[in-house]
Amino acid sequence: MELEDLFWASVLVTSLASVILHMTGLEGLDSLLLLLLIVAISFYTFWEVFHERKVGVEHAVNLLMVGVGSLTYWLDLHLEGTLLLGMFGLAEILEHVAMERAESGLKELMEYLPRKARVEREGSLMEVGFGSIRRGDLVVVARGERIPVDGLVVRGGGHLDQSVVTGEPLPVRVEVGSYVHSGSLLVEGSLVIRALKVGGETFISRILAMVEEFKERKSSGERLVQKFSKYYLPSMLVLSAIAWILLGVRAAIVLVAVACPSAFLVAAPATTLTSLAVAARRGVLFKGSAPIERASKIRVVAVDKTGTLTLGRLTVKELHMDEGDFRLLASLELASQHPVAKALVEEARKRGLKLSIPEEVEEIPGEGIRGLVEGVEVVAGRASFVGADEVGSSGAIVHASVGGRYGYVILGDEVNPLARDVIERLLAMGLRVSMLTGDKEENAKQIAEGLGIRELYADLSPDEKVAVVERLREFGYVAMVGDGINDAPALAAADLGVAVGSLEASIEAGDVALVSGIQSLPWLFEASRSMVSTFWSNMALIGASKAVAVLLGVIGYIPLWAAVALGDDGGLLLVMANLVRLVRGVIG
Repeated sequence: MELEDLFWASVLVTSLASVILHMTGLEGLDSLLLLLLIVAISFYTFWEVFHERKVGVEHAVNLLMVGVGSLTYWLDLHLEGTLLLGMFGLAEILEHVAMERAESGLKELMEYLPRKARVEREGSLMEVGFGSIRRGDLVVVARGERIPVDGLVVRGGGHLDQSVVTGEPLPVRVEVGSYVHSGSLLVEGSLVIRALKVGGETFISRILAMVEEFKERKSSGERLVQKFSKYYLPSMLVLSAIAWILLGVRAAIVLVAVACPSAFLVAAPATTLTSLAVAARRGVLFKGSAPIERASKIRVVAVDKTGTLTLGRLTVKELHMDEGDFRLLASLELASQHPVAKALVEEARKRGLKLSIPEEVEEIPGEGIRGLVEGVEVVAGRASFVGADEVGSSGAIVHASVGGRYGYVILGDEVNPLARDVIERLLAMGLRVSMLTGDKEENAKQIAEGLGIRELYADLSPDEKVAVVERLREFGYVAMVGDGINDAPALAAADLGVAVGSLEASIEAGDVALVSGIQSLPWLFEASRSMVSTFWSNMALIGASKAVAVLLGVIGYIPLWAAVALGDDGGLLLVMANLVRLVRGVIG
């Protein structure tokens, strides 16, 4: 327990001791205990100001409570005064508990990073601290352990729980060559991983650092609460003065005692921090609370095609040539680094075709490639380069001549297998969904229809995407979803930029980063609505508890200490229960 918590706990215990003494007939000690609390809180407050070198709202509230306690001492309401200060101490403790619960999500993320790891160095296995792992180290991970680095599997294999990275609860198979992220749990098998990113560079470390940075960025709701709190306390002091004149000193004390704005000031950041931490655990990084607020208002979702709805990876769709000739074509493409070449080679390997090393290769950028494979001349590329007739198709076409025999291959982008379910869920939520792409309309239309998207904008340049986003605003707030690189202008133009892709690209380009992939997009909008609703309901709960406390206290239905307990402690307990409901609701 921290010093601050110990102090307020001692205040609470002292007030309870006053009740016990009063019940045993030693009520004469009430005044001494009340005086002790007044002096202790005064000394503690000035000590804090001295060490922090500044005066904050919490210090003003402490001194206000000292004033209320002094007033009850002057009016000979000694027991009431000690209990009132005791309930104030309890409220301070509950505020700290509320913030600790809000930060527990971040602490859970930190637990995904093991403190120690086993590495192979100079032929021996040794245990080192997390901060001592170096790039290039061979890290050994056994079943039931979490991965401490980002890197490549060089030996072994097994099944990995990557839910902290992707949000996907089912373990996935990893083997030699697989890239793995820190924080993932090895549920079966054993791995030796070459560390490529260590320490603060790792996936989990960067997410933690970003959440810590973004939690300081305030939404309009938080700024409103802070502004309200600034005027709330002086207004209540003025009202208490009026109440003293009209209703008497008791009413004035009740208003001053319940006037403490700390509950408002704690509930706002506690709700925000809980929301950011819960989202981070789902692989959704909000750049502060402002994007959460905007996400809750979204009515139109504009989605880029390439790399978002599709995997951004070419695959062979149709083969219009003999498989033997295709084997020689794929062999020639071994000499090229072009994405089309890689797709042809991958298709040949899927078919189990044995490829040969090409010779006398000549590649002309933008035109094609030629060479000899097993003594046969192979030419591939544009129709004009090969000497073939053009073929109409919505996909990319590779024309080929193999030993004088002509053929062609049609390639297309592979649709993300998760995309259709995502689009269906967005439409079910009542959102308007549009596809924006720079691809040809014929090809884009085929993908859009397959995914159930009725509104399509194709053949768009980056500037034209921005214009479409502006046009869509007539239907409400617009979210633009893209890969975070080519779509940067449209992401910036939208009310909410949602970037899908690598952590670095996503976090630079958008207001929200879906590091776990597009499957988290519907959750983003559903959860943001719950988060914003929880924020305002927390403010309403505190306001209502204070209003009821003032009313019952002024009319004398409850004593002063009970008014403070209801107005502050009761409101904070309701806020904590509401945050638990939020966490269970959006995670479940």
